[in-house]
Amino acid sequence: MERCHVTQLNTVTTEGGRRVSEIVTERGVLPVSPDSKVMIALGTIESARLALTSFGTDGKIGRNLIAHLRSNVDFRVPRAALAALPPAVKALEASALFVKGRHEFKKADGSSDGFAHFHFQITASGLGASGANSEAELFKKIPDIDLFDAHKNATDTHVVITIRGIGEMGPKNDSDFGSSVTLDLDPQQKDEFQARRAFVNLQPNSRDYELWDAMDKASDEVAKVFANGQKIDVIKNGNVIVTNIDASSLATVLPYKFSDQAGRGRRDGLGTTHHEAGTLRMGEDPNKSVTDPDCRFHNVTNTYVAGPALFPTIGSPNPMLTGIALVRRLGDHLMPEPPLVVSEPGFRYLFDGSDAQFVNWEMAGGGSFSRFGRTIIAQQNEKGMGLLFYKPKPFEDFTLRLDFLLPHPRGNDNDNSGVFVRFRDPRLPDPAPDPVDPADNAAFVAVHTGFEIQIDEEARGDKRFGEPDGSFFARTGAIYKIKSLGTGEGQQNYQNNISLAARQWHHYEIEVKKQDYMVRLNGQEITRFKRSLSDTARGNPPSVDPNSGYIGLQTHTGNVAFANVRINA
Repeated sequence: MERCHVTQLNTVTTEGGRRVSEIVTERGVLPVSPDSKVMIALGTIESARLALTSFGTDGKIGRNLIAHLRSNVDFRVPRAALAALPPAVKALEASALFVKGRHEFKKADGSSDGFAHFHFQITASGLGASGANSEAELFKKIPDIDLFDAHKNATDTHVVITIRGIGEMGPKNDSDFGSSVTLDLDPQQKDEFQARRAFVNLQPNSRDYELWDAMDKASDEVAKVFANGQKIDVIKNGNVIVTNIDASSLATVLPYKFSDQAGRGRRDGLGTTHHEAGTLRMGEDPNKSVTDPDCRFHNVTNTYVAGPALFPTIGSPNPMLTGIALVRRLGDHLMPEPPLVVSEPGFRYLFDGSDAQFVNWEMAGGGSFSRFGRTIIAQQNEKGMGLLFYKPKPFEDFTLRLDFLLPHPRGNDNDNSGVFVRFRDPRLPDPAPDPVDPADNAAFVAVHTGFEIQIDEEARGDKRFGEPDGSFFARTGAIYKIKSLGTGEGQQNYQNNISLAARQWHHYEIEVKKQDYMVRLNGQEITRFKRSLSDTARGNPPSVDPNSGYIGLQTHTGNVAFANVRINA
């Protein structure tokens, strides 16, 4: 459902544990199938609020709210203060510098009590005597070819420098509720979707303030280095507020405080950097954390978190890259990398994960296949069944091996796909069209002239003919729609007791010799099939029909992933 706002996640308790069964939105309720995964990827505050309204206030959700401590010092120095600048250079460019720092806490006896970290983002721009924005050229000036000559003749007499300090709030212990996200105590405080509002309580403790003081003091020391004994002008909000003072007086002009009615300060308000984190922190101990090391809620089997809400600690840098790294790690957990490409005697790869081999495959019909790393993943677009076929050549007798993964093998709209073998070139006219199938979908050439080794854990029936779900000939490993069970011609000896796990790689081996077919799934023989003598339109090798003998992968429902397609022919 597009463009809808999620207000709550409803859960049920099953044998495997508590899981989300419904997603409640202002446009209706979305059912969640047992094999589906739910991702909470909102901002830290909203993620905590949704978890609280959905899973209850267990005392852990919402605690450990942490953010960044931020201060800014802007000042202007004469160019002479920067002795390393060549006098002959008339126009100065913008520059930036990143400096790390840390502060050591001390116990009462003077021994170490741990460290906390901060860093400085230092920017500088060469400006005229009235300039007051160190970031003007670095971030805001649009290059213009008409200004080049003017810049050549520019004489920068002063340099404006910004020292932006960013420090980490420390993680909160289990009994500290001073920084947390809770549901508003007033049940009447609801948002426009009638969901309970969040109440944010963000309070630095004594260690946080000690680090903040240390960071501000260090920024003054950095300013003295840049001033190099020269007088400086102090800038606040783009305006010069004090001129011609010693850099050692910065703490007096810009005290280590917030700006308020008592006067100016250098510190930004808490939470103004949008770097909140920690409310759904990850950890191994369910008594001390909300999510596990794989980003899943400890007490909800199918729901995961993405974003800084996961962080047990925040550090001082922007949390974006750490958040992205955790998302990628979660993605690898939910859809693991396929088995490595290995050399097998007699086999050659038709798809090894490379672009060079992927270009040998072509789409017919609806949907598409996209390459992600070493996998190709089926995609649907509501234009009917699709076929990705290997176009360079057909094959006579062969053994085909490939790996596949089902993100959602069971439940509503479960993964449904298959491997087609021995079909006619779909780039040519269909020699055996079926009036029940769309004539403008070339993928049905594989249905009419080849055989499909099915992938469908729910064995969905063909609704066009009123087929019920659950028939053996529609289940994973079967030769699709070969409805006669047995060992004679036109029959398949189907025996499958394997239940495929979600988000794990499984292995197919398909042998085709003359008109005998054999399928192995994860090393276990699943079915044998011998084509009927009267079924001469399907399964012809190139020796019978030079345009037949192609192999391909189906996109039907879901997002089945394939990898390591290789053949011995």
